[in-house]
Amino acid sequence: MPQQIPWKSVVITDANIDDVEEELGVSFPAQYRDFLLLYNGGEPQSPVGLFHNGIDKNTGSPTTTGLESVAYFLGIGMGKYYGLEATYNKYKRDLPDTLFPIGIGFAENIILLALTGPNEGRVYWWTGRRDDAPLLVATDLVDLLSEDIEEGPLQAAEQKRRDGQA
Repeated sequence: MPQQIPWKSVVITDANIDDVEEELGVSFPAQYRDFLLLYNGGEPQSPVGLFHNGIDKNTGSPTTTGLESVAYFLGIGMGKYYGLEATYNKYKRDLPDTLFPIGIGFAENIILLALTGPNEGRVYWWTGRRDDAPLLVATDLVDLLSEDIEEGPLQAAEQKRRDGQA
């Protein structure tokens, strides 16, 4: 069964995405644009596991001792807590230029997407602290969302693009 990510209360268009890209000075990969058009953020109904992680109490550095998963994905025009614009503006000083926040984990960590460069489209987990390096958790959004599912709408959109139909 495809991953369900409900609460698309703000319907967006390509023009809305273009406006946000211009406002924030970024360019989203095609796969993330598809994701925004399909879901525009939301809470996954089934767990989207990232990896087992934790924070070392002595050093504050990431470890691999607990479970982390996506609590919700950020969306355009979703306000202070669920909006990708507000979250980006909150963390942009501490983020590497190539990474962009797309979600929040249950432990209030940040889910990031590489927008440019050789890692474009890869998904990372980050504590939100400047000194902590983001950790790679998936090769792309399809990889992140398809761990426990068959074919969903994002996978179908990606396949159409690869086939030259989109």
